[in-house]
Amino acid sequence: MLLLAKKEFLAGMMLALFAVATAVNIGSVYAVATQKSIPEVEFSQKLGLFDASRLSDKVLKSNISELAFHRALNVVLVKIGIVRKYNMSELVELGIVRDGATNGTISRQGAAKTILRAIVHGWYREALRRDGIKNINPFKDWKIEERYREPLTYAIQHNIFRGSTDGKFNPNGKLKVREALSFLMRLYEDATGVREISGAVFPASTQESGESIELLGKENEKEFAAQFERLKKAGAFDLTNFGGKIRGDSAVLTIDLGNMFLGILKNLNSPAYVSQVKYYAQTSTETYANRDLLACMATSLVEAIPHRVFDEKVVYSDVAPSCEVDYALNNLARAGIKMGYTDSMFKGYERISFYEAFGLVDKVLTEMQPPITKASMSMTTDEVEAWKQNLIKRKNRVRKILSH
Repeated sequence: MLLLAKKEFLAGMMLALFAVATAVNIGSVYAVATQKSIPEVEFSQKLGLFDASRLSDKVLKSNISELAFHRALNVVLVKIGIVRKYNMSELVELGIVRDGATNGTISRQGAAKTILRAIVHGWYREALRRDGIKNINPFKDWKIEERYREPLTYAIQHNIFRGSTDGKFNPNGKLKVREALSFLMRLYEDATGVREISGAVFPASTQESGESIELLGKENEKEFAAQFERLKKAGAFDLTNFGGKIRGDSAVLTIDLGNMFLGILKNLNSPAYVSQVKYYAQTSTETYANRDLLACMATSLVEAIPHRVFDEKVVYSDVAPSCEVDYALNNLARAGIKMGYTDSMFKGYERISFYEAFGLVDKVLTEMQPPITKASMSMTTDEVEAWKQNLIKRKNRVRKILSH
């Protein structure tokens, strides 16, 4: 009897250990670090999903739990601007994940559908671009429901999901830790534009630090490069390190946007406006800058530069009157700079690209008209002489009238 109880105890212990190994939770992964560099591990470390020192090859190959996957997805969705909070309840309210996720394993199909629902919400929030979708599904073993067809096509075209060499997705297979990180990493890279692209490569420009920056873009190549040079001369990149490359349509980090404005304001010797921009950058909860933040920082730059003021007022249906963004947008409008859309919307939550950031800052620096001063109102010698002759003619005309 004692021997039987001992066997049952050992069997229970082995079963418990197996459950821990197969239902990996992000907060409880204990293993030895791998020596070689693994992109998924580096991505996890960058966003703080797993402790990289504990992601051994054995752990990467083990099953991930539903709860762990949802928590990691929540972090990624906040980073790319699809949801606002590190809070699982928001994902439940939006219908991205189901309520009551457990430490039980999740299938590849279950994880993929969760990401597909996040993609749909990303389209709604305009955090992801919904363009050029073709109706395709190369997976022979996964017949997707109609409501998932478009987001699945998007995921395939944007390389978020990959199948095996024989065209299978293995939808019912248990999702492994490394596979989960691969899905999330590709979604993150697609949304933030950090992957290499085929497009124009502009000549490298040298910063004061001696480092070169390579510009990558698909549209308005010459204008984009010209804007970069003008902003560089204005000091926009004195404080910024982009790691050697700037892709025009990729998202702009809040810290990088702040440094662009700080560099220019430093050259203008405007400490008060430097403090304003630092405040906006430090108090923002967004990793990537949005249109609201761009407007607020841009108005600090506008106020630091003497300019002509126009009698302009803008009203956007999605901007509350008298709020900070409303003040910024109207301040920009009075300087001749407008940011809104033709449908009277501002869409301040939208993440900005380098195209939009460069375009607005360049417009502030080049298109604002200087104020009208007494010097600009003074007349030339020829204008004064013409004015005198006109007065003489009028005087003679009056004399003729009076003499009759």
